[in-house]
Amino acid sequence: MQCPKINLFSFNINQKAKNNCNNYNNNYYSNVLCSPKEDVFVKTEASNLSFSGITSGGDLKNLLNRRKIHCIYCGIPMLSNKKIENLKKSGIFSAPIRDFAQEMFSYIDYLHPTEKEVLKKITIMAFDSPNIRLSEAIKKLYYKANYELLKVQMPIINQLYGLSNKLPPNIKNNYQKLLKISRYKLEEKAYIPESFDAKEFVYKIKRINKSIKDEYLASKILKLSEPITHPILTDKMPVNEKFTSKILNLCEIKYSKNKKYTPKELQLLLIEEIKKYSEIMNRHDIANLCDTAIKTIEKQPVKIKFSNKTLEKSLLQILQDYDNKKVKNKIISLIKKLPNSETSTNAFIAKHQFADSESIAYDLLRPSIGTIEHIHPKSKDGPNELWNYALACERDNGNRSNGDLSLFIIEHSKKNQQRYFDELIDEVNKHNLNKNTLLKMIKNFTKESGVPIDTSKLK
Repeated sequence: MQCPKINLFSFNINQKAKNNCNNYNNNYYSNVLCSPKEDVFVKTEASNLSFSGITSGGDLKNLLNRRKIHCIYCGIPMLSNKKIENLKKSGIFSAPIRDFAQEMFSYIDYLHPTEKEVLKKITIMAFDSPNIRLSEAIKKLYYKANYELLKVQMPIINQLYGLSNKLPPNIKNNYQKLLKISRYKLEEKAYIPESFDAKEFVYKIKRINKSIKDEYLASKILKLSEPITHPILTDKMPVNEKFTSKILNLCEIKYSKNKKYTPKELQLLLIEEIKKYSEIMNRHDIANLCDTAIKTIEKQPVKIKFSNKTLEKSLLQILQDYDNKKVKNKIISLIKKLPNSETSTNAFIAKHQFADSESIAYDLLRPSIGTIEHIHPKSKDGPNELWNYALACERDNGNRSNGDLSLFIIEHSKKNQQRYFDELIDEVNKHNLNKNTLLKMIKNFTKESGVPIDTSKLK
């Protein structure tokens, strides 16, 4: 049962209530909003669909539409893709923050700690600025958040820079150059990048694209982004007529044999077309990403936001032939100390400085999306079989990747795994899941993780 709708932001709320909201230890959600039931389950339209049992991965994921299921790792309840799609289509992501905050209270238990803290800050802001949108709220929070973030980031970057003296000359120059660029990014200074990273651009476009409410325009942007990473454009291969014709058709430009295009020109055409659609939707986050890409390709000074992942990836590339493990491990451990949007509220806010409301809202919920986790990784020949599947939140699934489950599981309470399997045991007892399949799931999980599961609740 959902928490009933209340007139949360009538704004005759007294100062005492607002103080409760500021006091996180007083559980501002319960004090100021309302007290949820013990087992709040967020229903979707799919809850009313007929159900014939769990026999596939798709059936397992559909379980999220019928009942509350907790992540096998972190123990946080998960949301279905369908529920988030319905929220996106409802328009609540771009609604005034008083409406957004009230709607999100139904999902407060489903949020990860960092995202929950961001929602807290937005809810507090809604008392004074109820009618602004999420993107405006993040911009208001940005300057203080970025200041606090820099106080943590800069000392780490300086420590990394200090370690350059331990590196051989052939590695040292590239290492120092990369850290100098990282400082430019952190201080929001313009510089001219050496090259355009097509894969990074398309990855960001696809990530943002999931938050677009208009399915037609979202599809157009995806189709335009796909060729940007094609070898013909990224490896400077000769551009043939067939490929050129395909690109021009996507950009709705008439093809002429008399006009020859370079890879750079075709990339720019695609990106400019994506920008055109972003402007139709008033999506400043996509437009800003396109502007940065265009300036990078044209070798113009540009301000690029700092990214932990980009720094880590680039440093590991530079250090791949460096064999001093002690120094290398010290560098890697320092990079891991950099706050990121998963662990730091300030980093989340800074990352979304230019983001649109839809993208911010989606990223608040994204880590909680239920996904199919291969207990024995697919990349290591793990079978696509129900007994090798589990439900894990998107964040934990991504963080584990294809790593050793017995090592990854150490970070999480064994109670979480037991609760997850108790929920599946409940489905067996209701005759929705085959008992032998569940026992095979548990045997497989215990073999991979070393964590025993109690099955005494099985009828």
